[in-house]
Amino acid sequence: MSSFDHNPFQRLSAGSTLGRAFALFVKRYDLFLLIGAILCIPIVLMMTTMFKLIGSSAAAAAAAMNQAQGGGYSDVNTDNSNLASTSAGQFPLPVVANMGGFIGQFLAEYVFLVIVSIAGKAAMCFAVAQLYIKEEPRWLNSLKQGFSRWCDLFGTGLLVALGLAVCHLFTFGVFYAILQLSTKLVPLVFILQICYIVFLIFVSVSLMIMVPVIIVEQKGPVDTIKRCWELANGQRCFIFCTVFCLAIISWILQILLAKLFIAVHPDGPAAPATHSFLYSLLSVLPSLVFMPLMTITETVVYFNIRVEREGLNHETLEGELGGVATATKVSTFDPDQKYNDGPSGGYSDNVAAAAVV
Repeated sequence: MSSFDHNPFQRLSAGSTLGRAFALFVKRYDLFLLIGAILCIPIVLMMTTMFKLIGSSAAAAAAAMNQAQGGGYSDVNTDNSNLASTSAGQFPLPVVANMGGFIGQFLAEYVFLVIVSIAGKAAMCFAVAQLYIKEEPRWLNSLKQGFSRWCDLFGTGLLVALGLAVCHLFTFGVFYAILQLSTKLVPLVFILQICYIVFLIFVSVSLMIMVPVIIVEQKGPVDTIKRCWELANGQRCFIFCTVFCLAIISWILQILLAKLFIAVHPDGPAAPATHSFLYSLLSVLPSLVFMPLMTITETVVYFNIRVEREGLNHETLEGELGGVATATKVSTFDPDQKYNDGPSGGYSDNVAAAAVV
């Protein structure tokens, strides 16, 4: 029996945290892969649309250039206008005519991505919480709970995005003002940029457990940000060494797969444009595993922090999840089960001993 099966509410090191995240993923890989696949759909669609736009614009520009160089054409004025627009760094006329359709499709896919990604991450977080209290998560119920908290998740993300936008504008304004004083201050601006990047990483790490806070503790946007900051105090190194490092590994793997596809494809660098769907699908493939792993790790990190600081246990977590978790409890009797469903629905360490007596 693993430590998670015996007592999941234990403080873990960074390495043990990643190990538990992988173990939970393997335990319910069917659920996490299904939700991960749903999350990948809008990403693949957006990447396909983007590469199609790039490919069509490049093809139209090449055709205009070939005709202008003596490829034979019948309408001089039209081809000259295409050449002029291409030389000026603008999209050729055939692409401009389809630009509205591309933009509309891209925006629709982006809205779809926002809706699905928020609900999907929340659903996986809820599933992990159910596993912690010995419940059997179901993907449909998990998605239902994810959508039920969608407004709070979106509102928190929007609030954070607006705050960062204000910081960006202020910071770039300061950089611009310094450069206007003297070009000799470029090294100072470079140092300030590095400091600003460190600040952004600091903020990102502090808010990394935002989804579990909303799902488990049912908090609103402002309270969620305060709660994340409170829990992250003294734990940022731990969060960085788990969630952030896992994100870096995922990013590196995606780049390697994309480079490999271009290297082995006959079209070479043009492959993303000529086979946009296949390239997008291959690029997103690692996300099928890493997106669930990221969410699982965030949730495990959140529970670890609360176990250390607040003594989080089975009864407390079940009470916070409320009747939602109880409604999805598996009612099938298992004689080999190591826990009971007594008045508190909690884990019993004395079941085996009682059976012996």
